[in-house]
Amino acid sequence: MFLNFKDWKIKNKIIFGFFVVAMIYNIVGVSLINYNANKTDKNGVEIHLIHKLIIQQKEAELSIREYYLNTNKHVEELDLEKKKEEIWDLISKFENLDNDPEDTAIASSLKTGSDEFFNLADEFINLHRERLNLELKFEEQYKIEKEIRYSITDSVINTKDNDIIIAYYEFSYKGKEALYQYKDEKHFNDWKNAIINFRNEIKNKDVIEDDLIEKYYLISENLERIVLKNEKIKLEELEKLSQIRWRESVLSQLQNESDQINVRNTEMFTQNLVVYGFILLFLTFILIIAIGYLVAYYISNPINEISKFAEKIGKGDYEGRIKINSNDEIGKTAKAFNTTLDKVKESNSVLEIKVNARTKRLKDLTDELDNKVKEKTDTLKLKVKELEKFNNLAIDRELKMIDLKKEIKELKQKNLL
Repeated sequence: MFLNFKDWKIKNKIIFGFFVVAMIYNIVGVSLINYNANKTDKNGVEIHLIHKLIIQQKEAELSIREYYLNTNKHVEELDLEKKKEEIWDLISKFENLDNDPEDTAIASSLKTGSDEFFNLADEFINLHRERLNLELKFEEQYKIEKEIRYSITDSVINTKDNDIIIAYYEFSYKGKEALYQYKDEKHFNDWKNAIINFRNEIKNKDVIEDDLIEKYYLISENLERIVLKNEKIKLEELEKLSQIRWRESVLSQLQNESDQINVRNTEMFTQNLVVYGFILLFLTFILIIAIGYLVAYYISNPINEISKFAEKIGKGDYEGRIKINSNDEIGKTAKAFNTTLDKVKESNSVLEIKVNARTKRLKDLTDELDNKVKEKTDTLKLKVKELEKFNNLAIDRELKMIDLKKEIKELKQKNLL
């Protein structure tokens, strides 16, 4: 029909219209493809920054747990400034992106969460350092207590007075209970009452200097203040650790939000493809009207194929590719579709692999940390049992000695009679 036109003016108008429509088609197609490509790159950068931020914060949390489990009282104070700078640098990069309102909300959540995390970390570090200093003071005071107690022990043994010996072993045993076993105010009061009973027992017997007993009583009060404060700080440390662990759920929410970004942008990309398909259909309709059935024949079939593929994408079917081998604009558009979809599919696969790998690594680290905590706990329980056993043996031995001395005394009395 087009070849039968004998009026070249009509042919020129049709050809001119064809080139105008083709030009519009190219401009719209290239613009949409560039927009989608830029959007995909930007989304990839956003997700990469969020996942990197999560990893950095996890590493900071692991450093805090290792610092908590370190029993060395002279360990250097944990410094998180470098890690804090790295996290803030990532947040700054995220904020500098051309974000939409939802991404801006995520950036605000990241800033607030990081502030809370490092505030908790600073509070925990200060508590831990204070507890280590208290333990050093405890060692100093306990050394003095032990020296005084040994001096009292020598004097008590030389008295050979059973009442004094029993009173001495009573306050010695209660001291060990208060310092190492129960560590509460009740048992410290029992210890101090036992010291007072011992002092009353030796009063006016000229066995031990009263100043020495008074000094020992003051040392017991110092140890009480140190131990009770240390136990209080331990509870506060555990509370801070639990709050830091709570931040893991917040990080998981951020990770879910980052995944939602990917899903949302993929849907947006699909919608753009559908719109682009409708634009192609509209342009094809104009071309059919302008240049007739012959030209439309070479355009309608590819357009229909692209339209069907766009509908498949709209339904979430990313399998298959557009099979158009022409070198015109439609062929290039089909290749651009295929290339973009390949990149989207590859990006999703890589992202899923990375998420699984990071999740497994974090799980392994958490399991390893839990095992270490369990080992330390078992070791402490074993030492406590050994100490209790030693105390029981010592008490049994002293009681047997007392019984033996009584028997010897009774035998001497019988011999005298």
